[in-house]
Amino acid sequence: MGDGPCRPMRRSDMEKKRAPGITEIGRGKFRIRVRGVDPATGKLKEVDRIVENITVKEAIRLKEEWRAELRAGKAQGRGQRVTVEDFATSWLSMKLPRLKPATADRYASALDLHINPCFGAIYLDALSRADIDEWIAERAMEYRPETINGWLRILKAMCKDAAADLGFTDPSVRVTPLPTNNIDGHADRVGLTAEEARRLLDVVKDESPDQFALLLTLILTGMRWGEATALKWSDIDVKHRVIRIVRSHHRKRVSSPKTKTSIRLYPLPPGMGKVFQDHWDLLRIEKHPGLEKGLVFATRSSKDPEEATLRVPSSWQKCLPKWLAAAEITKHITPHSFRRTNVDVLRWAKVEPVVARSLVGHATQSMTETYSTVVEDEKRDAVARVADLIGVGASGG
Repeated sequence: MGDGPCRPMRRSDMEKKRAPGITEIGRGKFRIRVRGVDPATGKLKEVDRIVENITVKEAIRLKEEWRAELRAGKAQGRGQRVTVEDFATSWLSMKLPRLKPATADRYASALDLHINPCFGAIYLDALSRADIDEWIAERAMEYRPETINGWLRILKAMCKDAAADLGFTDPSVRVTPLPTNNIDGHADRVGLTAEEARRLLDVVKDESPDQFALLLTLILTGMRWGEATALKWSDIDVKHRVIRIVRSHHRKRVSSPKTKTSIRLYPLPPGMGKVFQDHWDLLRIEKHPGLEKGLVFATRSSKDPEEATLRVPSSWQKCLPKWLAAAEITKHITPHSFRRTNVDVLRWAKVEPVVARSLVGHATQSMTETYSTVVEDEKRDAVARVADLIGVGASGG
C-alpha cells in the first residue's frame, strides 16, 4: 500500500531484536512472542502480542510471566485486557507471512480506515454486538452493502481469534451481513455470454489490436489479471502446447500465484500460438521495451516511455467502457469479469467440474460455483429436461 497510513507492518520494519522472542518495533513498543506446551492438552500454544510504553526489562518480565502461565496450563492471555487496535496490530502481523500482498492490503485498509477508527480504543472484551450493528448502520448510509460486508468478514475473523485467545464471548457471532441487490450477494459480479465475448473480441481486434492478445488470454484461460499480466515469453511453451503460470503481481509486487500449487500448467488453447506470435511481431515493430524484460503484456512506463512496467487493471479504465459500448454490452464489466466468463463458458461446454476447477485454479468446487452465473436459458432447459424425465414434457401446456 505504498507509504500511506494503511501500509501493514512488515518484518522488515522490525529492526531491533532485544532478546529471543522480543523485538522492539518502536520507541517503548515491543512485540513479544512466547511458545509453550499446554500440560492439559499436550498442544503447543503461542502468545504473540504487541505492548507499548514499557522498557526492555519489563518486556522480558512479561515474556517470563506469560511463559509460566502457558506451562501452568492457563489459557493464553486470559484476564488481560487488550484494546481492539492493539490486538488488530498483533493479529495482522501474525497473519502477514501467510497472506498474499493483495489480501494483506485489503486487511490493513479495512483495519486502519474503517475498524480501528471506530473501535480501536475499546477493550475487546467490552465490544458488543450492538456496537458492531451501529457501526454497520452508520456505514450503510455511505457505502455499498458488498463493501461493508467485506469489512465485516475481516472484523469477524479477528473477533473469533481474539475470543479464542483471550477467553471471552465473540461479540460478532450473531451479527449478520447486509442484504444485497442480488440473490447470490454479488449484484455486479457477472460475466459475458459466449456471444457477448465474441462481439467484444471483434471490437478489440479492430480498434485496439495491441490489447487483443491479453483480452483473449483472459477469456480463454480464466487467468487472474495479475497472473496474465505477469506472464513472460519463457512461460509459453508452443512445442509442448502449455502455458506455465508461475507468478502473479498485485500493484506491481510480484509473488507466487494465488493458487496454492507453485506452478499451474494450462494447455495452450487452439489458435493461441498464432495470436501470441502476432502479438510478438507487433511489439517488435513498435520496439516495445517489454520485450527486453521478457514480459508478454507489459505497458510503457508513464514516467519514461522507454521503460516497461507491469500492467495494472486501471490501465483499461478508459478503454474498456468504450469497447463495451461498441460491442453493445450494457453489463457492469471489469477485468475480473473475464475470469467469471471463463467459468461460465466451461460449464456451457459441459466440461467436468473437477476439470474446470483444475483449469481455473480454484481451491474448492464451491468457489468455482460462486464464480458461475446461471442464465435464464439454462434454467428453462433444466426445467424442460426434468419435465421430460417424468413424462409431462409433451402433454404439458
